[in-house]
Amino acid sequence: MEETEGDAGKAKEVDAGAEAGGLATLLVSCAYSLPLQTPSVSALTLGVESRAPRETHGGFAGRCVTLASRTLGRDLDMALECAASNESDK
Repeated sequence: MEETEGDAGKAKEVDAGAEAGGLATLLVSCAYSLPLQTPSVSALTLGVESRAPRETHGGFAGRCVTLASRTLGRDLDMALECAASNESDK
């Protein structure tokens, strides 16, 4: 995606799920939708990072952390935007 002069002030849109991969997306989805399972998801993430072949899964934990951070950021943006629009309606 190229950035034009008009887009210079806007944040670049990223498909974090595609960038992280299917397994990372599934694990992060479980972590934020099943909070009581978070320790299990963390252990599984570290297990994949340490035991899976580096050729196919190198940097797996980092991709999971990046995806989780972007998901949290997206959720915060949505919540703040919703709160801002509700205040302007008053």
